[in-house]
Amino acid sequence: MKKKIAAALAATFALGVTSAFAANPFVDVPAKHWAYESVNKLAKAGIVDGYGDGTFRGDKQITRYEMAVIVAKAMTKLEKADAEQKAMINKLSAEFGAELNNLGVRVGALENKVGNIKIVAETKLGYTWMDQEGTADQNKIDASDAFGYRQRIHLSAPVTNKISYNARIQAEGAFGSGSSATSITRNFITVQDMFGIDSTMLGRQPIQVGRGLMWADTDNNDGIAVKHAFSKKFNMDAFLVEEAAKEEAAGINFNYAATKDLLISAGYYAVDPTTVTKTAGKTGTAVIDGVTVVTPAGADTPDTMTLKEKTKFWNAGFSYNFGKGVSFVGDYVKSDANGDPQAYAAQLVYNWKSGKAQNVFYSWEKFVKPTVAHDQGIALGYFNVEDQSLPGFGFAEAKAFGNVKNSKNLGDVKGWMFAYENVLAKNVVLSLDYTDAEDKTSGAKDKRVQANVEFFY
Repeated sequence: MKKKIAAALAATFALGVTSAFAANPFVDVPAKHWAYESVNKLAKAGIVDGYGDGTFRGDKQITRYEMAVIVAKAMTKLEKADAEQKAMINKLSAEFGAELNNLGVRVGALENKVGNIKIVAETKLGYTWMDQEGTADQNKIDASDAFGYRQRIHLSAPVTNKISYNARIQAEGAFGSGSSATSITRNFITVQDMFGIDSTMLGRQPIQVGRGLMWADTDNNDGIAVKHAFSKKFNMDAFLVEEAAKEEAAGINFNYAATKDLLISAGYYAVDPTTVTKTAGKTGTAVIDGVTVVTPAGADTPDTMTLKEKTKFWNAGFSYNFGKGVSFVGDYVKSDANGDPQAYAAQLVYNWKSGKAQNVFYSWEKFVKPTVAHDQGIALGYFNVEDQSLPGFGFAEAKAFGNVKNSKNLGDVKGWMFAYENVLAKNVVLSLDYTDAEDKTSGAKDKRVQANVEFFY
């Protein structure tokens, strides 16, 4: 190795680890090992200095420990590295992990930083009490599905300065069941400034439009979505996805900040097909929308039918911040299904601690800040949903009002809800909500209480 390389290694050894090298015969890194090229690139970028023109010359090899010292030095300059360079350092630290550990460099402690991979997790433990007329009640403390859990792990990382990656792994189930459902509920790439569009999301992603009544689905939407701001006050989001229920949905939503406190939204959506649940009762036959529906004797599950190949929806809503922690959210949806059914909902929120303003229905969006210890708030809401006014995955998946869904139909339900949230400690949130719903056709009642504790870390 020429003088420049010798000087470079001498500068590197000045880190204070040369005494460790003297007592051990170190294995050389093969001449054609990929690490040489990676270090050369880092040197040229100024992440590793002391190499003159930043290149290795000659055919003399260096040891793994010498290479580890170079990698350790690169780790100290992560903040100066871009996404590609961080990924390179990550790969080098994995290759020379044993040597780095012997040098006292804790690779494990750097894993969340190297490569700029961010890992966030959340754990939810909950209890649900239900009293549904006409169905088996779940109103006992030992009900089979009363106690449940959900574990989520979020992964995010930049790929380039314009491309980033997001994923979410989720497992959920009921305590005592002996099994859980695990799946990747998010898995998408975000591209900034593609064809003049601010953000383009490709893959499995969450979709939320308007204030959350029409659609607020946290996961399992496969397709493409775009977001673009035309000005500081006016922006647009649009999507073309296939939802988990195998319903294809396309839509466009516009948001306008009329004032600093008033946000207005409006949109148009088409779903193909819209599948809803119909039943003639416990047993019997009925003609619904010109289609005969038969419920066999003793059947617990009502028959299903597709009412239309495609249903169109129009949505308008707004949120207003009155100040001092008081905010209001309202939303309206109308579809072109038989009878032109409609749905509307309203929610009033009061947060007396942080004063957080609410722009989307609870529980799609919490009305407390998980990072503010002892933040507290209450919400009071009313909803009125006519049959076929919302897509089959809309209102229920949004969990807008305690996840209330009529036990017989996806619509024809009205009711009110009350919720309370308290940040018991930073990143520990207690949520309590009560919903009292009624089937507008039969008058059947559906009462529900949910208690959840969520941990964010």
